Amino acid sequence: MSASDVSVALMEGEQVEINESPSIAAYLTQNFLVSLITFGIAPLLYAKQSSFVVTDERVILRTGILRTDTTEYRIEDIQQINTGQSIIEKLLGAGNVTFSTAATSTDITFYGLKDYQSVTNTIRNYQRES
Repeated sequence: MSASDVSVALMEGEQVEINESPSIAAYLTQNFLVSLITFGIAPLLYAKQSSFVVTDERVILRTGILRTDTTEYRIEDIQQINTGQSIIEKLLGAGNVTFSTAATSTDITFYGLKDYQSVTNTIRNYQRES
């Protein structure tokens, strides 16, 4: 995958392993009431303006429609990985992955991933190698 296909700045020599946007299931799960009212455009904007990137060094969450926020963890700093599926995600064949570190109280959660187990396995494999 080329650097131009990724929505975050990469460090020199860094390789992208996974670059996904959330499915609409993520929006429905996190904003159920709002999605009932604005089902048309809001879920599409959310999915298009969010990206989940896993490189060989970092896990990066980028979100925002009017403003952009980026949160990242180095793979070696991740101490806990949780996976799950809401009822809606289960029906739509998606899931979520949450990453935690000891250094911060903020978690990164990738919602609405079609192959959320693959994300988890990719991180675990990189942790084994280091």
